[in-house]
Amino acid sequence: MILQCYKDLFHVYKEEVRNYPKALEYALKKLKIQEEFGDKDGMANSTIDIGNCYGMMDDYPKAQGYFLKALDLFDKLGNPHPERDLIISSNVAVIYQRMNNYQKTIEYTEKAKRKAEKMRDSGTIANMNGNMSLVYTKLKNYPLAIQYGRQSLELANRVKDSDLIATAMYEIGNALLLMAEDSSGLNFGKNKTSKTDPSIPENKTKCIYLSLDYLKQALQLKDKIEDATILISIYNDLSRAYKLNGDYKISLEIYQKYIDYRDSAYSSENAKKMVQTQMQNDFDKKEVIAKNEQDKKETRQRIIRNSIAGGLAGALIFLFVVYRQRNKIKKEKQRSEELLLNILPEEVAEELKAKGSADAKLMDQVTVLFTDFKGFTELSEKMSPKDLVAEINECFSAFDMIMEKYGIEKIKTIGDAYMAAGGLPTANKTHPEDVVNAALEIQEYMLQHKLKREAQNKLFFEIRIGINTGPVVAGIVGVKKFQYDIWGDTVNTASRMESSGEAGKVNISGTTYELVKDKFICTHRGKIQAKGKGEVDMYFVEGVKS
Repeated sequence: MILQCYKDLFHVYKEEVRNYPKALEYALKKLKIQEEFGDKDGMANSTIDIGNCYGMMDDYPKAQGYFLKALDLFDKLGNPHPERDLIISSNVAVIYQRMNNYQKTIEYTEKAKRKAEKMRDSGTIANMNGNMSLVYTKLKNYPLAIQYGRQSLELANRVKDSDLIATAMYEIGNALLLMAEDSSGLNFGKNKTSKTDPSIPENKTKCIYLSLDYLKQALQLKDKIEDATILISIYNDLSRAYKLNGDYKISLEIYQKYIDYRDSAYSSENAKKMVQTQMQNDFDKKEVIAKNEQDKKETRQRIIRNSIAGGLAGALIFLFVVYRQRNKIKKEKQRSEELLLNILPEEVAEELKAKGSADAKLMDQVTVLFTDFKGFTELSEKMSPKDLVAEINECFSAFDMIMEKYGIEKIKTIGDAYMAAGGLPTANKTHPEDVVNAALEIQEYMLQHKLKREAQNKLFFEIRIGINTGPVVAGIVGVKKFQYDIWGDTVNTASRMESSGEAGKVNISGTTYELVKDKFICTHRGKIQAKGKGEVDMYFVEGVKS
């Protein structure tokens, strides 16, 4: 009965509440009981459940360890559940791919495909071919990646799975795009696997057009796509493909959709916890203007009534009301100005007030900073919403002061992520140095904050910081609750610098390093694999040169 209770609690926490640390707790408890009774079949199933929990928590090494243990248990039991064995083999292959262990990915993908072929499971075979497509894309063997993608698409069409079809089309389109973007001077003809797939394009132009065709077909199925990350990736690739083709206007429009989908997916995880306490920091310009107009209208009405009331007393009241209301209007106007400047850079705010809109601008060179907190999701589950928001607010307020100190423009926050940029809206030559100095100051602040929280026996955040320099497009998003934002590959790379960094470290790109190497002590990390970017030179900033 206790075991059944643990099973039920595990299911509720994993499937209904999606509290994976709590689900993991009960999976481990039921595994312990099954081990005491020698229930090997139950142990195998619980081991799978534990691996799934670790996988959902992005702890891939632990997830992989438990999945491999489950496979071993199934082998010893004579494989009583071939369908579960197939699922775990597929999971092992996918997790090796996420861990960038491509040799093991290929090995276990082939094993899973053989098992799926015995069971005539076309859907799993399609998935595994898609996995191989992603691997060979990472390995820059684009013709083979396209070949596996097309095999995946053929099977997906056979089983009429719209999600699989869209995913396969994305994988083919992505491989074609990266093939066209390849800066190594890829010779399409020599690298073409003509014997196995004569339809591989032989030049860059055909490659781009074919990539656009597959990506647009994938996008047409967006309502059928279950994995939000695929849809986000489709928009990103389409934007890059149009840009590569010289269609910059369409590229920017689609890039905005990519930003919208990405930000929505990024913030939805924390929205459930913070929706009741999230502070509204944006300023609604139209509502404030309407309020000012209403105040003026009420003032005129009161003046008329007071004037009619008669004589000298009425005149005195008139003068008093005018004086008071002028002061009130002046204060409201000042407050409106302050709120507007709290949202938009002064230069952009003035343009907006002057003509009711502000043009997007291409900035030739800015330095973009991203930060986020390591293990934020796990920590947020251990804190009350009130304490969580208070802690984020304290940290971000300190960051705001640091940005102001170095003349850096805060762009926005999304959940636990903080984004800022130097060198805009007015260009300057010191922005790389300014942003790195600000990052080091944030690093020191978070270290001191951690020590203070530890002394109080409280939970604390550890921060990752990433920086990159390059061109961006900057402008206002929307017509209500205006937001000044920036777009471009420079922003994407800065985000990858953050996600590829380490807690407590300032991780900068090779581009930024070349601009600040004479000012700061930096340690070359080598070429590090960055999602969607391939191998990129990265450096840790250790301090300021004396």
